[in-house]
Amino acid sequence: MKWASSNKKVATVSKNGKVVAKKKGTAIITVKVNGSKTLRCKVTVKDSRKPVTKKPAPNPASPVECEHNWIEKEKFVETQYACACGKLFPNEYEWTMHNDKIVEDGGIRHSYSAYPIYETYYECSKCHKTK
Repeated sequence: MKWASSNKKVATVSKNGKVVAKKKGTAIITVKVNGSKTLRCKVTVKDSRKPVTKKPAPNPASPVECEHNWIEKEKFVETQYACACGKLFPNEYEWTMHNDKIVEDGGIRHSYSAYPIYETYYECSKCHKTK
């Protein structure tokens, strides 16, 4: 047997007779049997696929830098403890150890004041970038 397609752009046929649709249209598939008999079949290829609707691509990031509107802000960093003698301590425990040493050495107990430490930074009100 010898197989053939009249329009290979529409449909092809393998040497075993398997027909493969390629695109919309018509073709004649022919087979020659035992060298003498010829059989023909008209093949119509239809495209019943639904078109794919693509989602619009997201807007690309603008290559233009934000025109920053910097706003001064503060954030809490830590509390420091100032002893009445003028020394600074990073926490209440350190101040207590200092004060206990003064009392052990015969001195009078000191008082302290706690001071919150804030860090100043700038933030853009538009894009929230910080500096």
